[in-house]
Amino acid sequence: MQFFFLQDAIFRVVAAILHLGNVEFAEGSEADSSVPKDEKSQFHLKTAAELFMYIIYVALLFRKFI
Repeated sequence: MQFFFLQDAIFRVVAAILHLGNVEFAEGSEADSSVPKDEKSQFHLKTAAELFMYIIYVALLFRKFI
């Protein structure tokens, strides 16, 4: 069972990194700031954040086993 969670976590990290590769930024309203360029970039940024949050949750949940 531990192997499943480890394998799942690895796949989610890879998926999150691939989603981050699809994010494009545009200049923000303040100096040295940026915002997601469009809805597609916003979607990929949100998806990557959700994948990383799941990985942290699993790591905290099973920290004694991994």
